[in-house]
Amino acid sequence: MRDSPRSVLPRGASAHPVVRHLLPGFARAAPALLAAALLPAASAADDGWAVAVEAVQLELAGHDRHVLTDRATDAAGAASESTLDLETESALGYRAEIRYGRGRWSYGLDFLIHRTSQDAGPRIGAATAGGSRTFLVGGGQVVSDDPAERLYYERLEDTTVELWTLDLYASRALASGPRGELRWLVGLKTADFDNDYRAVAGIEETGGLRLDAASNYDRMHGPLVGLAGDRERGRHRFTGFLGQSVVTGDVELSSQAREFVGPPSREVDAPIAEISSTRFRTTKSETIPITELRLAWRIRLGGRFAVGLGAFASRWWDVSVPPGVVAGAALDTLDESTIELYGLAASLSVDL
Repeated sequence: MRDSPRSVLPRGASAHPVVRHLLPGFARAAPALLAAALLPAASAADDGWAVAVEAVQLELAGHDRHVLTDRATDAAGAASESTLDLETESALGYRAEIRYGRGRWSYGLDFLIHRTSQDAGPRIGAATAGGSRTFLVGGGQVVSDDPAERLYYERLEDTTVELWTLDLYASRALASGPRGELRWLVGLKTADFDNDYRAVAGIEETGGLRLDAASNYDRMHGPLVGLAGDRERGRHRFTGFLGQSVVTGDVELSSQAREFVGPPSREVDAPIAEISSTRFRTTKSETIPITELRLAWRIRLGGRFAVGLGAFASRWWDVSVPPGVVAGAALDTLDESTIELYGLAASLSVDL
């Protein structure tokens, strides 16, 4: 008679402490910006209204979790092991800015939104004669010593990362010349980050484990400071921005492992014939420093319109991510990632 898959939950580990230094990286990066201040951010402090929109091909690094350990032992007792990690896909993000300038002062709103998927696998395997095969996942494991039984792991739809930021700021010129300007900037940043993980592991036609985990932030708010500069050469404008913010808010962390019999359902919201389940849920306060750098070149087309290209980079420090996802971890194992976003942008701007 075939054994059902078993869920083994090791003891959890403590979460990392909340970040205590509020401006990491800013002091190191500021001299580089100052040195190139009149080359490099947002639009120059021209009087009146200006609107810019960007499409940014973004990569997200630092968040590819190790979700499966595949262990095999043969009849002689020789063991082998391989792993499977999530891969965060490159995807378009979108940014929009509205600015109003008057004299040495300007005021603006800057919005960025990005959504991408994480992929892994699938992985299929079976034990050799006289050996065993184990698929170790977050929240449990699936074990078989029958070569006729095929073990599987599959990442399901809705394994995603979603984030957005909204900056409200005021900026004043520090130094200016006939072709360029350096400005300081102060404001308020609002941010949101959500990450969902869904997967299934088991033995074909026998049963398995359905895995779901999430980290869902409430709106986070905090101060924003920065430096911006621009330089014009004929129809060309080179701009840059370096900003540091620190946002604070609550995050809800949840995970569950449901053991079921029979074939799996790959629909995210479909009912599951579960025979047992283990769940974890907690809420905690978070403080996340966010460092952001933007560089851009724009060329005026004539009249009020301009197009351009640019580069974008952002680092989110010590973000709480879905618990119990790493292979071998208990469901209540808290985890953090320092997430980096970077990519190239194409822009269209208009002076109103």
